[in-house]
Amino acid sequence: MKDQLKARINLMFWVSIAILGIVYLVSLLSLYRKDEAAGWVSHTYQVKQQIERVVSDLQDAELNHRDFLLTRKTASLQHYTETMAFLPSRLKFLQRAIGDNPVQVRSLNRLQLLIRQKAQLLNQSLSLQSRLPSSRQIQMASQSQAFGRQIQTLATAMNQEEERLLTLRKAASYSASTQILIVLCLSGLIVCCMLFAAFRLFHHLNQNLECLVSKRTEELSNSQKASADYAAKLEQSNRELEQFAAVASHDLKAPLRKINNFSEMLRNDARNHLTAESQDYLLRIEASILKMQSLIDDLLTLSRVTSRGSTFEAVNLSEVANEAIQNLDEVISTMEGRVEIDPLPVVLGDESQLTQVFQNLIENALKFHREGVPPVVRISALPCHDADCPICVEDNGIGIEPEYQARIFNIFERLHPQNIYPGTGVGLAIVKKIVERHQGRIQVDSSPNHGSRFTVTLPLAQAPHQKVS
Repeated sequence: MKDQLKARINLMFWVSIAILGIVYLVSLLSLYRKDEAAGWVSHTYQVKQQIERVVSDLQDAELNHRDFLLTRKTASLQHYTETMAFLPSRLKFLQRAIGDNPVQVRSLNRLQLLIRQKAQLLNQSLSLQSRLPSSRQIQMASQSQAFGRQIQTLATAMNQEEERLLTLRKAASYSASTQILIVLCLSGLIVCCMLFAAFRLFHHLNQNLECLVSKRTEELSNSQKASADYAAKLEQSNRELEQFAAVASHDLKAPLRKINNFSEMLRNDARNHLTAESQDYLLRIEASILKMQSLIDDLLTLSRVTSRGSTFEAVNLSEVANEAIQNLDEVISTMEGRVEIDPLPVVLGDESQLTQVFQNLIENALKFHREGVPPVVRISALPCHDADCPICVEDNGIGIEPEYQARIFNIFERLHPQNIYPGTGVGLAIVKKIVERHQGRIQVDSSPNHGSRFTVTLPLAQAPHQKVS
């Protein structure tokens, strides 16, 4: 069904393009014909006007000629001369304008000949008028009138020919206009048909789309219901796990405290009756109890990273790092270490959890120092890019083998024996979980005996006062 609809849409598209192309070409040709016909109509009117002006100028020149002979007025002679001088330019225009019509060309040649003969006769009468007898003057006047009648007859014939051409050219212009009107009407009809076909196709598509939407809505509703059920179960499971972690922590710490108390009581009461070996056993029991308590605390902290986090707010990382150093001041002094802090940016996050991140990383760097080399930890910020700010925690410790660098963030992952480097194996797992809650990332670069560099990248574009779970 989908392929059929696609084929129909493609066919309708290409048919529409073809029809529009044909309509465009026909309209273009019709407009060209109309413009051409309109140009010829205008041309015909110009030719007729020039023919009338030639006859009118010739008549005006003859009147000024006669007036000068009778009155001897210089103005009449000047008008006659100017008019006769302008006649050749009008005749040249006519010669160019009617060059495509052999009939008019022959008529114009005859007209030019008659005008030259009449002009010679008029000019001759002006130069010889005082020496001509009256009979000769009358004869010349009669010849001039005869030339005038022939010129008028010829001009009338030329006008009639132009009238004939004007009728044909007006008809061609009207035909072109009618053709344009027909094309427009057909275009409108075709557009209506196309719109009707598009409406039918749209109606069909709409019906199929409604069916598809209804089906998808039902599927989505079922999926959302399943997701909601799964989210509810997951939330319930998280609550149960958190409750279990809290209860387990409390229930496990209670007997440990009793064991620790009994161990101290036994060691104090029977101090003089126990052998050195027995006292060592008691000390080991107490150390194991402390380790177990620390492990329970770390596991509880790890389980509460997401559920017990605070609302995000602006956090000055320089202040957070200094607070972490203050918490570890005794350890730093004992190891004769040094922690250097460069200016750090302000980010949005959970202040207590970010303090935990720096504290765990610094404590980790202090713990894994090289023998005989005072530990030095440097905290700095790299340039921020795309709202991500990398924070580096570098040390001069023992470093990490490349094959183990991906494992150190796993819970309970230990690379060294407990008696050499004590710990629970949960500290870096807590760091990773806190960084992920802040929608950041953490990575390590290290080489044996050359220290390690932990890079924590935190986004700077989180919305303020956002509770992230």
